[in-house]
Amino acid sequence: MAELNASGSGLTLLDFAKRTDPIGNHQVIAELLHQNNSILDDIVHTEGNLATGHQVSMRTGLPAVYWRKIGQPTPKSSSTTAQNTFPFKMLKANSMEAADIMELGGNVDQARLDALKSHIEAMNQEYTTAFFYGDPSTDENEFRGLAPMYSSLSASDEISTNVLNAGGTGSDNASIYLIGHGLNKVYCAFPKGSVAGLQHEDNGRFDFNDDNGQLKVYQHTLQWKSTLVVQDWRFCVRICNIDVSDLAGGSAADLPELMIEAMDLLPNLDNACFYMNRKVRTALRQQTRNDVISGGGLTFDTVAGKKVAHFDEVPVKRVDALLNTEAAVS
Repeated sequence: MAELNASGSGLTLLDFAKRTDPIGNHQVIAELLHQNNSILDDIVHTEGNLATGHQVSMRTGLPAVYWRKIGQPTPKSSSTTAQNTFPFKMLKANSMEAADIMELGGNVDQARLDALKSHIEAMNQEYTTAFFYGDPSTDENEFRGLAPMYSSLSASDEISTNVLNAGGTGSDNASIYLIGHGLNKVYCAFPKGSVAGLQHEDNGRFDFNDDNGQLKVYQHTLQWKSTLVVQDWRFCVRICNIDVSDLAGGSAADLPELMIEAMDLLPNLDNACFYMNRKVRTALRQQTRNDVISGGGLTFDTVAGKKVAHFDEVPVKRVDALLNTEAAVS
């Protein structure tokens, strides 16, 4: 069934042979394409208040107050608010594999699980990428990510207060994000009446029909309905324009100084965390190495049984979905 196997959409006999040892037993696969996207462990989720999106209210202005003399009347005043709706989008995948190939070797469950794991990893990577880079203006099926929201250094844009410039130009830049997780801050929502996170449906073994005939297949269906909600833009800071080519040289941006500035921009640091890719995190550790002797720099604490780097008590985590090829923000 050539159509089923085209473009990697199903396992061929050659694919299956690469996953079995010489006597036909299923081998453990080295997952070289897996990424470390630890932000998925931190994102707060809540049920949306609409079936198609999540609507939030934000205060945009405080009421006027007045100095008055005793007995003098006081004008009435009120605050101003605005509403914003974040539409839900759906990420979906089908794992469909030929039954006769899955049944080779006699361990159908293990073969199907192996195929499913790769789809789950792909879903996790795509969701994390959308969390930062999703842009409905280029793909209407994506929700809007942080990079398009925090995309200007112009003083005329209020949110630009929380966009810090590391000085890089060109198209080999990276970013660090400081995010304060929580309801009324930065979080994700799922459709009203549904459930959060990645949903899995085992469709079992059935007949697949197309113009070339019929084939017995096994299928898993995966879907993820969600949206990113930035209810209070002050709880995210983007340090942009980190020139990657300069990180190994003497002209690199001063990452600790920028991170200190970012921390002071958040209203509070409750449930806050820094996120950066591997290359930037390595450069940060190198820049702070000499400070450790004098009591500064990075420290490592145990969180949920794992060693997690901290910068001035704020966790620092790696997100491989963050790019080293960002265009300069202006």
